[in-house]
Amino acid sequence: MLRLFIKSYFEILKVNWFASGCVLFLNITMGLYPVVSAILIQSIINNLVSHSNETGSWVSFLIAYIVLIIVMNAAEGILMYANGYLSNNAAFVVEQKILTRTRGLSLNDFESNSTYSTIEKLVNESVAKPFSAFQDINSMIKSIVALFSGATFLLSVNSIYMVAIIAINIVALPILINLAKRGFKIQWDRAEDERKAWYFKYLLTHEFSIKEVKMQNLFPYFFSRYKELKTMFIRQNLKILKNLSVFNLVYETMISAVTLVIITSVIISIASGKILIGYLTSVSQVTTSFSSNVKSMVNTVYTMTFDVATLKKLYDFIETDIQVTTEILDTIESISTIEFKDVSYKYGDSLVLDNINFEIKPNQVVALVGENGSGKSTLVKLAAGLYKTQEDAGEILVNGSSLNKYDFNSYRARVSVLFQDFVKYELTLKENIALGDVNEIDNDSKVEDKVEKLQKYLGPTKSDQQLGVWFENGRQLSGGQWQSVALSRAYMPDNANLFILDEPNSAMDKIKEDALFDEFNKFIKSNYGKMGLFVSHTLKFAQHADTIIVLNNGKIDGVGDHDELLKSSLTYRKMWEVEYGVAAQ
Repeated sequence: MLRLFIKSYFEILKVNWFASGCVLFLNITMGLYPVVSAILIQSIINNLVSHSNETGSWVSFLIAYIVLIIVMNAAEGILMYANGYLSNNAAFVVEQKILTRTRGLSLNDFESNSTYSTIEKLVNESVAKPFSAFQDINSMIKSIVALFSGATFLLSVNSIYMVAIIAINIVALPILINLAKRGFKIQWDRAEDERKAWYFKYLLTHEFSIKEVKMQNLFPYFFSRYKELKTMFIRQNLKILKNLSVFNLVYETMISAVTLVIITSVIISIASGKILIGYLTSVSQVTTSFSSNVKSMVNTVYTMTFDVATLKKLYDFIETDIQVTTEILDTIESISTIEFKDVSYKYGDSLVLDNINFEIKPNQVVALVGENGSGKSTLVKLAAGLYKTQEDAGEILVNGSSLNKYDFNSYRARVSVLFQDFVKYELTLKENIALGDVNEIDNDSKVEDKVEKLQKYLGPTKSDQQLGVWFENGRQLSGGQWQSVALSRAYMPDNANLFILDEPNSAMDKIKEDALFDEFNKFIKSNYGKMGLFVSHTLKFAQHADTIIVLNNGKIDGVGDHDELLKSSLTYRKMWEVEYGVAAQ
């Protein structure tokens, strides 16, 4: 535990050494304040009692006390600013590290439930933890200084008090640490359920789902699911709180009892004339401060025990080495051919692609057709370089060489994809287009040309028009309009050789569908070196492609042109007959 907190402390020091040093110095100073303050007040009272006609001595102590208060007030203001500065900047640094780490994750990682839950938990809860650790250590230092100075003072009054306090904490700390560990485990283990509760709340409060919620009267169902989960969380939280409350009650009762004993002994000594009344004030003040600092240390230990598990998860995530090959990989400057050679792919034990073989050549449009669940989406992810081929499961050849020998980033830079579940960016129209090649985002002439071409689908629309409904002055588009914008984004990169359209016409009307395929076909044929892969579960446009690949249950059922496949592929013939309602000739 200590190693992780020291690591976090030095991480905050890196944010700003001067501010961190000020925080440490001020915490040490504040740790001395209770005893110094108590001694000054004791001196004032004792001097007033014993030298009532002499003002010089008690006035000097009063001036010192006033100066001490002014200094401490200034110190608190400086400490608040320094902590605020470090807190904001430290959280920003941690958030950047988490986001940077996610960049190295594969699509498979994001499709893993455990990885997704971990990322959500860390992003939402852990960005402030390193600074919390920094504060915890400073709080411990402050409390230790206060306790040491207080103990020195109280030992001169009653040494038994110190022994009792130490004995109580020796018993209490292991119990508190155990409570913290149990509390963390409960909260971490319910990460997936927390995501579900968030999702149900999201469904009830956002535009994309509200139409179906109202039409299907889904509010009662989603609300009950949300309520059920939140009730469970509250029940768990209250159980943790109950255990902690019982602990605090017993602990504070014991500390208060010991404190009462020492104050009573001081009162008896004053009554018998052994000490002056000023000692009662100082002892009362120091014992109260001492008791408060002991409780503060105990609570800090609880917080640290709770936080250490989160810190470990955080550092494990951001510092885990991404598996990279030491082999120097070639960079793909241009794609001339792509060939799938005996490619198979599994999700766990489920085989979704089986022995796939086909080739795409320059200025060729290939249509990939098949019913839902036939493996088209997986094949698209492989062709886009989002999945790697699995061991002993064939290979993808690019320019005649295995894709695994190339740098995947350089490959993906030569591929542009319009996914079926494309992103509707809640950004400006300009950004929605230019994100297809973010390096060209400031190329106004290129972007404006594409904006101009979109006017026939969007109507008069400026490039700085905010799209969507999340932000001010946003304009919501229809499904077909969003798809037109996404298609324009797919055409943005000039350096891409392979263009993949995955069900690009799913939200378009018939007129726009015709224009879509004509534009795609013209684009591939008229630009040297471009290749097109058109994915669909319908055959209207596939029949005009240069080559059609038919997928059925993860296997290729046929490759050829329209007329050939009507004769050779049972799957293609059935799809044709269902789509057009006539028997194939």
